[in-house]
Amino acid sequence: MADSTTEQTASPSQSTTDQTQIDDLATIVDIPASKISRVGMREYGTAHGKTYWRYSGTKSWNEHDLETPDPESSAATPTWLSVVLKRQPPPLGHHWLLFIAKEEQPGTVLQVLGDHTFMTYSHMKDVDVVNDDDFASIYQIAQIPDRATVEMIEQCAASEPPPRAETQAEVRDTCQSWAIRVVARLVEEGVVQDASWPARLGTYIDSRVLLEHRCTAPGKHAFIAIGPRR
Repeated sequence: MADSTTEQTASPSQSTTDQTQIDDLATIVDIPASKISRVGMREYGTAHGKTYWRYSGTKSWNEHDLETPDPESSAATPTWLSVVLKRQPPPLGHHWLLFIAKEEQPGTVLQVLGDHTFMTYSHMKDVDVVNDDDFASIYQIAQIPDRATVEMIEQCAASEPPPRAETQAEVRDTCQSWAIRVVARLVEEGVVQDASWPARLGTYIDSRVLLEHRCTAPGKHAFIAIGPRR
């Protein structure tokens, strides 16, 4: 990797330029759908005699060095905390869940299921979420260094109340707002170090309940600014 004898710090303008180039790479590469294949959490494509990869559900491509083994093949593959979106029949929005796993491997699902008036916890282990037929997108939000961190994530998910309401007319909370509140708590606990993730996830909300009322159930971790209507 980088030579340890010299360190260079990119200027803010250079960093912005580099990031813009990364964000625009998908457009520059322009890989047709017929040339894209999915392996676990990654998609691979070829264009102009080169191979590229990206995480499923994202747009930006990265050039794949065929001489360098994939990180998935290493015993040091990190464990990730991710937010996974799964397709549901219209007019329902996506189902959201938290997923703890190494790339290419099954993992632990933390979620709430059921009618919005009485949702319940449904936590499962050894689930291959990414290869489910209804898988839509995955957002890797934090690396998990040890078992103690996994237990903290599970505790935060188990202590965040599932959505409940007396009647359908009073529903203001869904699996999407529940997931965002858990992520917000994990930001407070230092597990998710990028504090922008709750707001970024809010832009992906497509629950009609949340979009119509523009808020979640009241509480300390309520998420209000949920982004534009989709």
